[in-house]
Amino acid sequence: MTLLARAPTLVLPLLLLPAAVRLLRDFLSCAPGAAYTDILFRTFRLELYFSVLLSAGVLLMRVLR
Repeated sequence: MTLLARAPTLVLPLLLLPAAVRLLRDFLSCAPGAAYTDILFRTFRLELYFSVLLSAGVLLMRVLR
């Protein structure tokens, strides 16, 4: 709760939690083979979106101070 009170914009990456859970579920139920390529690409996108949201949160925190 302290992080939310001090820097509420840093929790922006939590918006990706449903996508991360869906990705994990799909990975666990995926048959081995070529289907892993799609999982790998989706993982890359999730990491990219996470870094963008975290950076946006830091920038917003600086602007709103």
